[in-house]
Amino acid sequence: MPSLSDISEIFEGLVVHLDTGVLRQHGGCLSNVSTPERAVQGPHYFLVLEIDHTSGSALAVPLFSNKTAGGEKLDDGQKSGPPNNWIGHGQASWFSKFQHWKIPLAALVAASADDDGMPGNRRGYATTAPALLADIAASRAQNSNQTFRPVA
Repeated sequence: MPSLSDISEIFEGLVVHLDTGVLRQHGGCLSNVSTPERAVQGPHYFLVLEIDHTSGSALAVPLFSNKTAGGEKLDDGQKSGPPNNWIGHGQASWFSKFQHWKIPLAALVAASADDDGMPGNRRGYATTAPALLADIAASRAQNSNQTFRPVA
């Protein structure tokens, strides 16, 4: 059963553990990675940056516990939610400006089964600082690959 009960629980700044295998099975996911094999695999934390209710999708970035190519460190002071539920358990968290995903909202819910967050007590980042989320979303312009393609 998914941790998120429905799309109403998805918000900008949500940090959620997703099974990318389920995302791929669901279909409709797009990414701007340079080659499909560079897209993250398996269970992974994602930060939701924007929600487009018209298209029914979210723009999100995978998070990492170590610096990756194009890596930018998240501000620890902008993290919220239970600290034991955050990636790295208090360690630094990173996103890559070279990997943005467009995820159908229904797929995001379906892939959240392993997330241990609870309604009203979810992980979040910059939930009161939308400009920080917008800056991360805009970082996709620094990627030489501007085209979003299906995630294989």
